[in-house]
Amino acid sequence: MLDETLARALVADHLGVAPAMVVDAASLVDLGADPLDVLALVLRLEKAFGIGISDAQADGCRTVADLLQVLRLSLNCKTEAVSAGVPAGARV
Repeated sequence: MLDETLARALVADHLGVAPAMVVDAASLVDLGADPLDVLALVLRLEKAFGIGISDAQADGCRTVADLLQVLRLSLNCKTEAVSAGVPAGARV
């Protein structure tokens, strides 16, 4: 399950904005993110949550809601993989 509070705090910290600004409808561009910032943010979130996010998924993130949805999907895939017996540490 996604810890949205942690995810939003990481977004706010990474982009140097107030946590109150990290709402679902907020555009990552409006929060000050350029494409490289988004890539670095995705890498940080991957590390924090122990997941993998594809470039295509990262490229589709335009808003905070998009980013949270990608995190949820990736975490669900990881949970399903662990349940299916995929070795720990494997990227899913």
